[in-house]
Amino acid sequence: MGTARGSPVRREHRRFGTSGFTGVVNQVADIEKSLGIYNLSQFTPRV
Repeated sequence: MGTARGSPVRREHRRFGTSGFTGVVNQVADIEKSLGIYNLSQFTPRV
């Protein structure tokens, strides 16, 4: 085990860009909002 592959943060930024995983999550949320599927309660059946 070493740092040959870089730090976890460095790998995250290399994989997901400078905003990292949080940035990708925000992009997905924006897409969901634009498609009108952001509010999951509208798809959850009431028991």
